[in-house]
Amino acid sequence: MKNQFFNTIKLELESVILRYTYENNLHLNPNFCKDDARAKVVGACAPNALDNRYIKGCDNANKWFEKHNITASEAIEFVKQWEDDCCEGGFQGNTKSEYIANMIAYIISFDCFCKEAV
Repeated sequence: MKNQFFNTIKLELESVILRYTYENNLHLNPNFCKDDARAKVVGACAPNALDNRYIKGCDNANKWFEKHNITASEAIEFVKQWEDDCCEGGFQGNTKSEYIANMIAYIISFDCFCKEAV
């Protein structure tokens, strides 16, 4: 299931993050992989960066899912699995599409740039 949408989102995020870092004279280094730095850059790449979310609004999230051929249940399962594996409290039950879309962007941004730095 992951590979169905993972690659298209990864390509989108790589492009957006690289453009943002270039335009703002930032350098990607191991510090970028610290959660707060990565979240800040991914959030800042949002069309409306003032609120620090890559995808704003449930309608936009649903359109983003469609663009990447993701069903709501696949998206929720992807985030649920990651939160169960990586977060102390496990999945907290937030299935709002805006939250799920932003979590997917956050999770995949790690894979874009950080695997080798850890």
